[in-house]
Amino acid sequence: MAPKATQFTPKVKEYLEILFVGRLELRKGIDILLNSIPQVLDIDPDVQIRIIGDDSLPGPDGRTFKDKFIADYISKAWLENVHFEGRVGEEALLRAYADCDIFVSPSRFESFGLVFLEAMREGKPVIGCMAGGMPEVIANDINGLLVEPGNVNALTRAILQLLQDHQLRAQMGESSKRIF
Repeated sequence: MAPKATQFTPKVKEYLEILFVGRLELRKGIDILLNSIPQVLDIDPDVQIRIIGDDSLPGPDGRTFKDKFIADYISKAWLENVHFEGRVGEEALLRAYADCDIFVSPSRFESFGLVFLEAMREGKPVIGCMAGGMPEVIANDINGLLVEPGNVNALTRAILQLLQDHQLRAQMGESSKRIF
């Protein structure tokens, strides 16, 4: 008697993943994202947040944004869900875009916004700011969300909106792919 065939079941992620790519500096809005993270993780503690980019730059107080964030939230259980990965190679970066569920870059200014195009090429909804070239790349409520630069509460609301609405993430992701 032949062995019974088993059906392959693809592995489903048990969590949603937010990705930021860029230098950890004020111009890139990393302070705004880092101030938003505690609110997001208090509401949805299973979310994973990946932060990729040069994390060695000193912030306003002389410490890196990474060191300050870790020191400020060392006692929080959700801290293990925030991953500062530093600089990564091209292959790892492309994999990060493919693996994320939401791409966020709350820059105070972007001349063009290549990071958004890289995420959109992978069919990801994006969150950026109404500044610089971002509104030229992100069609608000179509392939992503635009928030006021420097507004932690607006960024938090946008992140939570996408985290809580699978259908909206899927629709925006499909809209992102159509650009290519």
